[in-house]
Amino acid sequence: VSGFGAGIDLGVIGRPTEEFSLGMMVKEILTTDIKWQNGVVTRYEMLVNIGAAYRPLKELTVAADVHNILRQNNSPNTFHAGVEVRPLMGVAFRAGLYDNSKTVGASLAAWKAIVDYTYLGGEFGRTQTIGLTGKF
Repeated sequence: VSGFGAGIDLGVIGRPTEEFSLGMMVKEILTTDIKWQNGVVTRYEMLVNIGAAYRPLKELTVAADVHNILRQNNSPNTFHAGVEVRPLMGVAFRAGLYDNSKTVGASLAAWKAIVDYTYLGGEFGRTQTIGLTGKF
């Protein structure tokens, strides 16, 4: 089944100091309806998310965000937090919480490629992902 729809997202990141970043993202500003070929309509309502990151050391980043801060559509907001450690050039390890679900991951960068591995526990049912990104 195919469908069509379009949406608008808008995000902004501010960096008041070299170590501290703040961000806000408004998703589906005008509300998006995907109209499927079979007549079904999927609606994506507007959501406002905020987040912050602190980098006390070049090798360490601590971040947190709250999704749906205005509790739009009678939906609860969700909280996410994580830490990333970069012990060597091109190597990163991550751990985080997505509400009550634990996540871990690692990245290895070499030349113009990055390989990412992620393990998502809890509500994600022990999902594992591997990604390859190329920088051109």
